[in-house]
Amino acid sequence: MALNKAKVLKSAEKYVLQGKISHAILEYQRLIKEDPTDLPLVNTLGDLHVRIGNIPEAVKCFTRLAESYDNGGFVVRAIAMYKKVSKIDPGQLQALSRLADLYLRQGLNSDARAHYLQVAENLLRKNEIETAASILQKTIEVDPENPTIEGRLAEVCLKLGKKSEAARAFQSAAQKFRRKGSLAEAESHLRKAYELDENNLSVLLSYAGVLTDLGKTEEALSYLGRIQFNDFNPEVQEAIFSIYLKSGRLKEAEETASHLVELDNNYYKLYLSLAKFHTEHGDFESAVSQIGKVVEVAVEKADGNAAESQLKVILQRDPDHIPALLQLIKLYKLSNTPHDISSLLEKIGGLYVKRDQLLEAASIFTELARLEPSNPSHHDNLAQVKDRLGSKGEDIELPQLIPDMTSIADKFVSEPTLKTIAAADIQEKVDEESPLQSGSDERVKGFIVEGDLFSSYGLYQKAIDQYKKVLEVIPNHVEIHEKIRDMYAKGGDLQKAAQECLVLSNIYIARNDADNANRNFTLAYQYDPNLHQEPIYKGGPSKDGDSAEPTIGSKKEAGSAADPKRLQELLEEIDFYFDQGFLSEAKNCIDEYVRLVPADAELFKRLDRYDALSKAKLSEAPSPEIVDLLLESEHSAEPPAKLGIEQFETISASATNASVEDKEIEPAQGFETTAVAQDAKTVIEPITATKSAESFDEIMINLDRELKSSSLESVGRPVSNIKDTPVEPLPTVEASSGLEDVFAEFKAGLEDDNDVPDYETHYNLGIAFKEMGLLEEAIAEFQKALIGQSPNDSGEEFVKCCNMLGLCFVEKGLPQVAVKWFTKGLSSPGRDEETYQALRYDLGCAHQQVGNAKAALDTFLDVYAININYRDVAERIENLKKSL
Repeated sequence: MALNKAKVLKSAEKYVLQGKISHAILEYQRLIKEDPTDLPLVNTLGDLHVRIGNIPEAVKCFTRLAESYDNGGFVVRAIAMYKKVSKIDPGQLQALSRLADLYLRQGLNSDARAHYLQVAENLLRKNEIETAASILQKTIEVDPENPTIEGRLAEVCLKLGKKSEAARAFQSAAQKFRRKGSLAEAESHLRKAYELDENNLSVLLSYAGVLTDLGKTEEALSYLGRIQFNDFNPEVQEAIFSIYLKSGRLKEAEETASHLVELDNNYYKLYLSLAKFHTEHGDFESAVSQIGKVVEVAVEKADGNAAESQLKVILQRDPDHIPALLQLIKLYKLSNTPHDISSLLEKIGGLYVKRDQLLEAASIFTELARLEPSNPSHHDNLAQVKDRLGSKGEDIELPQLIPDMTSIADKFVSEPTLKTIAAADIQEKVDEESPLQSGSDERVKGFIVEGDLFSSYGLYQKAIDQYKKVLEVIPNHVEIHEKIRDMYAKGGDLQKAAQECLVLSNIYIARNDADNANRNFTLAYQYDPNLHQEPIYKGGPSKDGDSAEPTIGSKKEAGSAADPKRLQELLEEIDFYFDQGFLSEAKNCIDEYVRLVPADAELFKRLDRYDALSKAKLSEAPSPEIVDLLLESEHSAEPPAKLGIEQFETISASATNASVEDKEIEPAQGFETTAVAQDAKTVIEPITATKSAESFDEIMINLDRELKSSSLESVGRPVSNIKDTPVEPLPTVEASSGLEDVFAEFKAGLEDDNDVPDYETHYNLGIAFKEMGLLEEAIAEFQKALIGQSPNDSGEEFVKCCNMLGLCFVEKGLPQVAVKWFTKGLSSPGRDEETYQALRYDLGCAHQQVGNAKAALDTFLDVYAININYRDVAERIENLKKSL
């Protein structure tokens, strides 16, 4: 026959009322056997076991609940339940360990460490040293980059007699100290590791490296000299190379590198390290020389990118460094992959001409003419060079500067240059009157307005899409191309920004504007050094299509230095116009600055400020289409929802007696409030809580309703009384183990906690602990949640924490402390009146419980002045008047 649940439950409650707890336990066990998924019944059964002192059975019930919550994904509730277990039985190491694991999952590292240490301390007292050491290792894993903690662990291992583990821990801590730049601490820890294991090659190499960092080169070499080896030992040789290199002993470093590469060419990167050192010290010639030694090996090892990146670093600092350019061409030829070699050769040829090295220039242009015979400019340039050499024939012996390229000529890829775009077509299009410029196309204007709006919001790609719609109508609109160039640059896509610079250069050449053409070409190279091109025209082509003469004479180089004084004046003018709000004048100054020099860091600062000010001055609302696009650009995952005012829980002792006719009198939304009864001993009974919408754990706020749904709660002792349950002391070992002091030192290394306060997690934990009756833990979590919150913040976080802290202290029997927290909440400005009303009411209740009738009356009068029908405030005022 099916169990009559209601009848059994009523019987159990009757037994509790009669004080027959054992009989009640049997009834609840029957109910749970019938429905094992009824978790509130399991919680009630655990509470009953606590009341009769049967702690092991209570622990089983609460652990079962915790595991169910954890398996269901309700981590906060699981934490609260394990906390309850550790409260009634501090020696429950499994619960403490699970607590630490769950805290770690929540990102609360400091709490996780604290509980791991509790487990380790208990294990040490039980003389379970091995297990304790493994738990301490978990503490390291919580904060793997904390060298101090690992150093403490090494000391513990040393005390335990584990020398090899201690040496590893000392070395690991030293490496972390070294990464942090704390070289003295690193040396100290490595010295200890070396003393524990002198034959450990890894420790010795690390020790030598730190000594080198400290400038103790000879001492480092002496330690490495103690290593006994008969065969080739690359690790030691590599360490010696690093010491020589860091100490600037380049000759010895190069000899060591040469020796290693001769024995094993896999060490070719040592030459690249030498090249990097030379580059950092400005010796580009030596750097290129070192790279040249390993270009073939690097390509053979499919690592040509390593050598290429080194060469590009040199070219970024000196774009006209011919040996680096020649070495780059050699690398590209060996790698047999498509590259813009012809542009590189054009650049080198032009540089040789400028330096009056005509034989070398002739050699380069000869190779270019051979590679691209259909390009007339190569033949023209070669003819001009030969003419300057005084020979028209082929009898000049030219130096061989680059390898033979004919074998890979079909793989050459030439980027668009100023010559490859039909200048006459550009000029023809530029001369056409654009609809936008004539004011006849409002649709195009609309594209620009929307593009500017997207730009002001930082939505660069959407702005580019709008600007490109303009280019479909007016392909050579200079201002639009400049906008697109700037959008690509701000968005970090420098290669596309460089291509836009090339397009602008061609447009300006078609307009015979050589200065702006060269300026954009220089800017293109700054955006993307891989272009390796430069303008080869003094000006644009004439309107009849004839080309201007090549730049092989004394042409003024593009990007010549502007007057620094004028640039500074422009920056000051821009700042002045920003301060005065004259954005159009500021924009004119910005345009002039860009015409003089490429955009630099100082100008980008002004551009960011211009964007911010432009956004602030937007007075017209964007069109619905733009709004939709803006919304689409936001992150798809919404941030964790903040609790709104309507999501607080409301508790009122007097509310249970409210009549149906009092429906119009509603408590302040957003607060859990407690009415203090006239008799301080009166039990405060919960009513139905408002459903919470916490993003972290939707059902977590309803935990009180679930766990207290049994009517037993109204007659049973509060769970918070479990702290009075006697607990047997843990067994201890003799102090002679010598671990107490070490363990205390270990914990001292954890005192400084850099965890970033997580409001939502701590607040949720506070709610869960409060519902479990764990008031001290709840108060601690609310106080942690309050860290970083300000009473002036626009959100509700500060007020919510103050409210919950006040309620916790009221329940704890400390209304005088609650008064302080309710007062703090009232000090937060800018809240709605209902929020203040709720705080005033709770403050008055707290004053009343303290016995400060006058303060309570004044506070209730403040509530009454705003709303005479607010809860039972009128009745309370009358009672207080009679008592005064």
